[in-house]
This record gives sequence, structure tokens and C-alpha cells, in this order.
Amino acid sequence: MDCNSVEGIIGYTFNDRELLAKALHQTQNKRLALLGDKVVALVLIDSWYQTGTSCSAGSSLLQHSASNEAMAHQEDKTHLKDTVCLNSHQAQSIHGLATNFEAVVGAVWIDCGKDLQTLEKVIRQLYTY
Repeated sequence: MDCNSVEGIIGYTFNDRELLAKALHQTQNKRLALLGDKVVALVLIDSWYQTGTSCSAGSSLLQHSASNEAMAHQEDKTHLKDTVCLNSHQAQSIHGLATNFEAVVGAVWIDCGKDLQTLEKVIRQLYTY
């Protein structure tokens, strides 16, 4: 696991690299992933709200961009999947890839002191990589 590689991919430098290391270990990242799932949704829905578009557009955005499939795609596209520590019997399923993505986002949220603007930059970086 190379923290520098992850930080380059996400465009954020961690103050607490142990937190990042935890996010990158599939056996330790479930709590971070649960948090990350919700903060990804927060960033997406906040972005939607500012557009003034319909509620159905907001729901559609969440269904499309915050789904396991979408996050797994971004995990693969950005090569974050190559930085995760797996047990020898673990495979990279869609759910596993999405969990890793969410865990990294959750770790950023905690590390940046819950600064929404910092998190928005990371999410934007991950979705446009």
C-alpha cells in the first residue's frame, strides 16, 4: 500500500496516515465505508440542491452516482483498487470495490475535520479522474 499514490489519486494529503491505512484494509474499513457512503450522498445531494432542479432529478443523481456500481466503477477507473490490502481469499466484487471507495471518502471526511469544501474537492476529483 502506497499512501502517496492514494493521495495523488484523490488530490488530498492526509494528516493521519493511520486513518488512510485503515481505509485501505478491507478487514478494517467497514465503519469508515458506512460513514463514507453517507458523506458521498451528502456531497451529491448538496450539489443537486444548489441547481434548483426537481426532486426526481436529485433522486436520479443519487441512484446513478452513489450506487455501488458507480462507486466501484470510480474505484476501478482511478486505480484505487490497486492500493487496497486484501486477504488472499478476497476478490474484488462490485460491493467490495464500492466499500473501499466509501472507506477512503470516510477517512478523508474525518481527517479534514469534516470540512465540506475539502470533501467536495475530493469527490469531484474521484468522479472526474
